[in-house]
Amino acid sequence: MTVCELTRHEVFRYRRSKLFLVTLLPFLSVVFVVTKIIDQHWYSGNKKPATWTQHEYLSSHNRSSIYKNFTKSTRAFLMEYEKYCDLHMVPKSFNVSSKNITHNSLCHCVPDTLIGRINIPHLPPLFSDLQLLHTELILGGSWTPQSCIPRHRVAVIIPYRNRQLDLRRLLAILHPMLQRQLLQYKIFIVEQKYPTLFNRASLMNVGFVEARASSNFDCFIFHDVDMLPEDDRNFYVCLSQPRHVAAYQSRWNYIIRFPNYSGGIIAMSQLDFEKTNGFSNLYYGWGGEDVDMRKRIVANNMNIARFPRDVSRYTTMSHTRDASNPVNAKRYILLRHGRQRFAVDGLNSLRYKLVAKVPGLLYPWLLVNLLPSQINLKGSHIQSKAPNYAMKKNTNKHIK
Repeated sequence: MTVCELTRHEVFRYRRSKLFLVTLLPFLSVVFVVTKIIDQHWYSGNKKPATWTQHEYLSSHNRSSIYKNFTKSTRAFLMEYEKYCDLHMVPKSFNVSSKNITHNSLCHCVPDTLIGRINIPHLPPLFSDLQLLHTELILGGSWTPQSCIPRHRVAVIIPYRNRQLDLRRLLAILHPMLQRQLLQYKIFIVEQKYPTLFNRASLMNVGFVEARASSNFDCFIFHDVDMLPEDDRNFYVCLSQPRHVAAYQSRWNYIIRFPNYSGGIIAMSQLDFEKTNGFSNLYYGWGGEDVDMRKRIVANNMNIARFPRDVSRYTTMSHTRDASNPVNAKRYILLRHGRQRFAVDGLNSLRYKLVAKVPGLLYPWLLVNLLPSQINLKGSHIQSKAPNYAMKKNTNKHIK
């Protein structure tokens, strides 16, 4: 080969390499943008990626069961979540200056106790059997890890009516799952006695008020009884913004059918929930209240986060519609005037009477009568004075 031919060959290789780089750069740019979108999808404030040391820390632990059947993007999510958790999920009362308490005393953000995919029980245990299985619970449906200091205190609020089989299925999954996540938690079941027409949103407001009065919680999770988590790596915690927990459901083949959908399960801190004034109390029957809440969140300059699909998968139980929960024919009219009511229709206008409160082993059961709202659909007061049942003071400092 002559010098001239060698030169031509090198020029050809150089041009081919240059063409490859020019082709590769747009692809890398797209990957970079998509990665940023995924990161901001679950936590918009997490701008810095996990450091190499943090990646080393995660890989040095025996976490093969945690990462089993997970995609690279989900493993990256777990790493980013652990970084966020270590920075932000530290109890306010935690003091590392004590000689007997170090940062290692806190529970792991991604515990080795997790198992990953959960088997959904076809025939769940009876309530009596569930009580025998969970003698570790404190009367009132609460639990606290003994091996470490919990990072999060969580109240799970479940509006309920005539769904005993679903409730047994959910409790059979939820209690073990939250304990594997090493959370301090308490489950509240809120049932409506009167009126006959079901008001899911008001029951969630009631659950929030009663839970807030019973203890200091970091996070409130409003949970439909027919939503069964399929993975215990879907952490039941609150972030710096509201989170749609049950984002990917089996009834829609695990895709988000409606981009703005945020129903089923939503997690919010006390501050964020109070900032939105809670749920509207005017949605009797099925439909509308979740859309109304999403509008309240957006109106307060907040976003709704979601965890990746591999994590936030849910089995939705199929059942016939309850006669006391028909489709709400007024939901579109209520949504049209929703913004006019945000400041006056919610926690500050909640009216109810607590008929019974039974601190069972698996959960406290709250039976309530909902009193008519004194706010009309356009946000005006029907009567000038209304007794406010929502302003209960938080006097208890520990979960009971």
